[in-house]
Amino acid sequence: MNDSKIAVRYAKALFLSAKEKKVLDKVHNDVVFVLDICRQVSELMDLFHSPIIPASKKKVIVREVFRPDVNKLTLNFLDLIILNKRETFIPDIARRFISVYKKHKGITSATLTTATPVDREVRNRIIDLIDKAYKTKVDLAGKVEESLIGGFVLRIEDHLLNASVSSELKKIKRELTGKY
Repeated sequence: MNDSKIAVRYAKALFLSAKEKKVLDKVHNDVVFVLDICRQVSELMDLFHSPIIPASKKKVIVREVFRPDVNKLTLNFLDLIILNKRETFIPDIARRFISVYKKHKGITSATLTTATPVDREVRNRIIDLIDKAYKTKVDLAGKVEESLIGGFVLRIEDHLLNASVSSELKKIKRELTGKY
């Protein structure tokens, strides 16, 4: 079974279980928290990837790290993943779960990349425009990439709008050099 199928199946199983137990929002918050910890604490990912450390020890460590902050269902799910030797998939499972959750809640993901930080007023106007265009709630993430020089790149799910200065300069360069 390929990696993405594994992550999708586990994510859907957690989603359905959380929905059935009426703790979907809490489990979503837990999963976001787990993903953040996985991103910030490289030693945790080292633990997950280690073939030397037994599953029983990994479960104890995971429970110590997450017990005070996460729902019992989330903890039991993490135990199951470790028991089935799928702990290296935890970040991918978390991302897939968040995606399923957002789809269920009618939330559209978007990323706004700019050369400089965007103030709250501009950000809110962009969210309102996307809300109206897609008739959905928007989860807008922001990124700063100075290499854009100016303008912005807006990614809404599978759609991309590149209105950056660097993109325009590349177009002009291609036209001038004749390299398409």
